[in-house]
Amino acid sequence: MLGSVLDQALQRQVALQHLNRARVMLMAVGNTSNLAVAYQAISRVHYRERRLPEAPDAIEEAWKQAELSDNTFIQAVVSLTYSMILFTANKDIEAQKHIEIALRKALHFGNRLTVARALQYMGYGNLRKGDYQNAYDAYGAAVEQYHGTVDTWGETRCKANMAKINQKQGNPDELVGFYRPAPDVDQSLFYPPMVASGVPVSGS
Repeated sequence: MLGSVLDQALQRQVALQHLNRARVMLMAVGNTSNLAVAYQAISRVHYRERRLPEAPDAIEEAWKQAELSDNTFIQAVVSLTYSMILFTANKDIEAQKHIEIALRKALHFGNRLTVARALQYMGYGNLRKGDYQNAYDAYGAAVEQYHGTVDTWGETRCKANMAKINQKQGNPDELVGFYRPAPDVDQSLFYPPMVASGVPVSGS
């Protein structure tokens, strides 16, 4: 889709024009799968431009259209995009729900790369709660799925976060930053909340 290509090339205003034109045409023919993809691409453009009011609206519509389709792959990838936008909006409970949907759908159609990305997001979600052990386990499972796929960078980041978790658990008072999933608009290191008696008491 031309709009997505232009988005990757950072010509995002032009991308939005093409994506919105495609959206209107797809609405006319009632193609739910492609309409979900169009809305997802629109949400990504808004997200990368940090237009958080617009990005959730677009991804919510993408999810509605994905649910109407019978395409489990599209449902999985839309759910992952939805979860990252929700994390950025600090709606972690809803984000976790969409990660679980993505993982279930990806396992159903057997796409290892999507499974790996869902597990990586799950690890990040656990880090946001200060749950280091479950984060470690999720990242470890993601590494197994990433291995042998085209996304060697995702595998490398998960391994790095596992090492950082070991570092943090070895010295709980040390300030350790973790790599966020690549689609996150904030590329700075993530510092989990301080935890008291296993309960997070502050955010990032």
